[in-house]
Amino acid sequence: MSATAADSKTSYFLDKLQSLSGVIPIGAFLLEHFWSNSYALVSVQKYNDVSVELQSIPWRIIVEACVLWLPILFHGFYGIYIWWMGKSNAIGHPWMANWLWVLQRWTGIIARAMHLFATTSAERMLQLGKQGALAEMDLKRGTLVPAGS
Repeated sequence: MSATAADSKTSYFLDKLQSLSGVIPIGAFLLEHFWSNSYALVSVQKYNDVSVELQSIPWRIIVEACVLWLPILFHGFYGIYIWWMGKSNAIGHPWMANWLWVLQRWTGIIARAMHLFATTSAERMLQLGKQGALAEMDLKRGTLVPAGS
């Protein structure tokens, strides 16, 4: 077998793995959230019970890392690699499929940036509390007025 054929098979395998590593974890995560949040329609107590049950899964962090974080990280980083190595021909050949390829890549980059911003902002909100985080943002912008002024 030639090196080109092996590279082609490896590339095909990695492309399919990249696609599935986005669809399967996000789909499972979404279905789990639909399932657990549906208990809010039953009663507050039942929802709280399901929430406590999910929080008490043995080795929860390890399970989340293996089932969610690692596949999503692979999906994101390999997606950026595909985007970086790909050659866009949307200008030279303005067919719809070429533009959809370009838009898919750009929306992936924008979504990744928004997700990083949202998660880091949420972390700061949890650490400082809402008022503390808002005051910190105002201080950075220079719009915070000291008390008693």
